This record gives sequence, C-alpha cells and structure tokens, in this order.
Amino acid sequence: MRRKVRFYSSFLILIVISLIMITTQCVEEYHPNIDTTDQLMVINGSILQGDEEQIITVSRSTSVNDPAFIPVEGCNVFVADDRNNFFQFEEQTPGRYAARIDSTHLKPGVKFKLTVETPGNQVYESGLEEMYDGPSIDSLYFFHETNDSDPQYLNGEGVRLNVDVYAEEGFTGYYRWKIQETWESRSSNANIEKMLIGVADSFITTYKWDTLNSEWLRDRAIPIAEFYYFENPDTFHICYLEGEVNEYFISSTSNIVAGSRKRVPLHFVPIGTKLSFRYSCLVSQYSLSEQAYTYWQTKITEIKESGGLYNTQPSQNLSNITNTENEQETVIGYFWVSALKQKRVFFDGPYYGNAGCVSERFDIDDFYEQDPGGAFGEFRRIDSTYFPVYVTNDNTSQPGCFDCRFSGGRLNKPVFW
Repeated sequence: MRRKVRFYSSFLILIVISLIMITTQCVEEYHPNIDTTDQLMVINGSILQGDEEQIITVSRSTSVNDPAFIPVEGCNVFVADDRNNFFQFEEQTPGRYAARIDSTHLKPGVKFKLTVETPGNQVYESGLEEMYDGPSIDSLYFFHETNDSDPQYLNGEGVRLNVDVYAEEGFTGYYRWKIQETWESRSSNANIEKMLIGVADSFITTYKWDTLNSEWLRDRAIPIAEFYYFENPDTFHICYLEGEVNEYFISSTSNIVAGSRKRVPLHFVPIGTKLSFRYSCLVSQYSLSEQAYTYWQTKITEIKESGGLYNTQPSQNLSNITNTENEQETVIGYFWVSALKQKRVFFDGPYYGNAGCVSERFDIDDFYEQDPGGAFGEFRRIDSTYFPVYVTNDNTSQPGCFDCRFSGGRLNKPVFW
C-alpha cells in the first residue's frame, strides 16, 4: 500500500513539474531586430508624362519603429535621356529636388537615367528606364460592395471603383493607377433667409468679451455673448473637396492570352459624406516595365504585412539604383518612368446622405439688453431686420450645417463639374 502511495505521489509531482515547464516555456512574441544604426541611402523619383513637375527625393533610412524623413541636402541631381538631353533638378526643400521637363521630351520609347551626386562625393545611378506606351483606359465603373475585411469602414458598405484593361499588341502588360478624388459637400440649412453663428475657436455658439462695460466682467471671468452675421448664406451652400488616394493599385495582363483583364478592383469608397451628392475620380494609368511592376508588387506586400504580426522577415525592396563605386551598398527606393493615360468617372448620389442638422429658432425677445446694473452686465442688442435668425447649438448643430467651408472645402466649382 505504501508503495502505491509513493508511486502516485511521485507521479503527481512529475505531472506538476511537467506543467510548470510547459507554462514557462511558451513561445514568446517575436520582436525582429530591425533597428539598425546604418542609415541607408533612400532615393525615390519618377519621370511621368503629364506631370508639370518631376520630383526626386534623397534621404536616409530610419528605424521602422521611429520613421522620419532625414533629407540629404546639397546633392547634384540630374536626369539624362538617350537623345542627348540633360535635365538639371534644383533643391526646393531639404532632400526634395524638382525639374520641369517639356512634354516634347516625354514620349514613349525614350529612355531616362537618374544620377545623384552627394556632398560626400558618392555617385548613385539608375539604369536606363524606358517610357513604355500603354492603351487608353477601357472602362471605369462603380459597384456596391461590402468590405468586411477592413475594420475602418463603417458596416463595410460602400462602392468600389473598377477598371477594365485591354492591352493591345505592342503595349506593355504592366500597370499602376493613381486616383485623384473630388466630391461635393453641402450645408444642410443653406436656404434660410438669415443666420447667426457665434464665432470663436470652437466655431460653435460661444462667447466673447464685449468691448463695453466689461471691466467688472473680466475681473470675474464672466463671458459676454457676441454674434456675427453671414449676409448671403446661400453663397456658402455648396463646397468642393479633393484629395489624392494614398493607396497603390497595380495589375498585369502579361500572362493572359487575350491581353485583357476585367473588373480590376481599385479604390473603395465607404458610406459617408463623399457619396452624399456627387463624387468623381480622375484615374491616371501608368505603363510600367516588368521590373518596376515587381517593385510595386513587393512594396504592396510589405505594407500589408507590416500592420500585424511579422509573417515574413523584413526585407529590402528591389531597387534599380546603385552606388557606382560600391555596387554592394544597399540602396532603398526606385526610379521609374511612364507614359500616361487618364479618364474621369462620376458617381451621382444621394447615397447614404448627410446626417440631418438640428437648428433651434429664437424670437427677438431672446436677445435684448439686460439691465446695465444687473449682475451680468449688458448684452448687445440685435436689430430685428436680421430675423428670422438661426444659431448653432452646442448640443445639436455643427458649423458645417450653415457654412460648407467648415468641412474643409472650397466654393469655386471645378471646371470639369
């Protein structure tokens, strides 16, 4: 009996020890050592048909954990083509070099080479990059879509811009797209006869010191209401906003016998104010070399993986720029050239329109001069000719309900609208 007790006791002790060893030897989270003291050369730039100004940036790399732009100033930057033309770039801001190249030099078939000479007498060069021609944009269209894969989109609902690609014989089969979006914004209560908005840092009904009888109030930190008028509220009714879509879109038809690809997904537009009235995209299609396409493909993959756990070890992007004296030096970035095709598409709302604005109407009796001898001093009287008057309310209305410029837009209608 004692032997059995000893046996079971020993067995239980062995199990406990095993469990302790298992729990203390769990797999730890992997933290890759990507913090390097070496500041690698980073050169990015392009020669793009259709751009008024060509840009080259020269900088040094930083830690992934602490990204920053460290410019390399005072470089001699120039581009030469295979037609004996030379284009000098000037430093506009630290590390940012620009040049204007006449469109007569930006033709398919021309090859361009970038050279960067640093103040330390290091010379970096790209290979000869050919400007490939590409087909016109075939079709652009929107489809309703539910995008559950990205948590930043409310309910995942919106519309997706798609493009059809048809590569005619003689054209490259590699493409990249950039998108400039424009949309219309309206103030919800724009048709009122007159409106009244308290103006201060918050742009909501608020208070400001009166210039009269305010010494006693200032000493006691008591605010005085002061209001401002928009004489022509209808002029602030419709605004236009625009911005560049900060995403990479690429596709290839090189392995397709028909040379075409249907419904290539581009930009997803979630429900919200952009789709409330009229929305437009100007799509720029760039024709790439196979190596440039591979570069952007690698970059997109790294961006997708950098947001979560490291599924692969960090790697350097493929670059076509080298140090002429030391080809083993790692250089980050890419120099690419491309012809351009553009097309604009519109989406007419309403589609999930603007949230309604709540306004509160006041009678003239609500705005009168208080007794100057009273505890709170004197309020400014409002002339009845301005009524009916509407004010924004801290709890219910936003300034954009009255003046569309508060949403960041401009009043001038685009020429293409």
